[in-house]
Amino acid sequence: MKKNVVLCLLTVGVLALTACGGSSDSGKTDASSASSAAAADSGESYDVGEFTTVVPKGWMAVTQYDMMAEADEEGNYPVDPSFIYITKGAEEELDIYDHPSVMINVYKDTKAADQAENTLWFYDESKEIDVTVNGEKALAYEVVSEWSEEETYVYDLIYVQDGSDVLQFTVQIDLGENMKLNITDDDVAAILNGTSVN
Repeated sequence: MKKNVVLCLLTVGVLALTACGGSSDSGKTDASSASSAAAADSGESYDVGEFTTVVPKGWMAVTQYDMMAEADEEGNYPVDPSFIYITKGAEEELDIYDHPSVMINVYKDTKAADQAENTLWFYDESKEIDVTVNGEKALAYEVVSEWSEEETYVYDLIYVQDGSDVLQFTVQIDLGENMKLNITDDDVAAILNGTSVN
């Protein structure tokens, strides 16, 4: 059942892909980590709408249509201002399906613990992990999704309270060959430390 739901969501995602890349030359840095600052300096600040993040050099920002919004007269939907994929080594939007990504969502007027409870039920296993974002301990979990006996995927879910809103980062830790990230990588740290609600 979970596999069918995820495949359906992925299909909708493919149909909903829109813009990519950033346009600003200034990097957004975080003083709490020298390596994060160095990676952020080599990337670009990217304003998603409801939040701003860092897209490191060699990564691509991929936004999606907001299918819950009203379409314009031509049937076009606006870009979702609360969600983005940041994909390592991507050259086109569809690379989100075969390159590792960090997905970021913002949830308005909620608590990190509530958002975690709303998402953790979906995964087969979860364990709390220690993650620091901008010098503060974040609510974070390593989760496992077993699609079949041969397919097991590992993600890190990180929830950061930003005022009354929550930033949720989904880091693809192990999705098979060539689909691995580590939250201690400089680029991933730059994304985590360089993201804030607008």
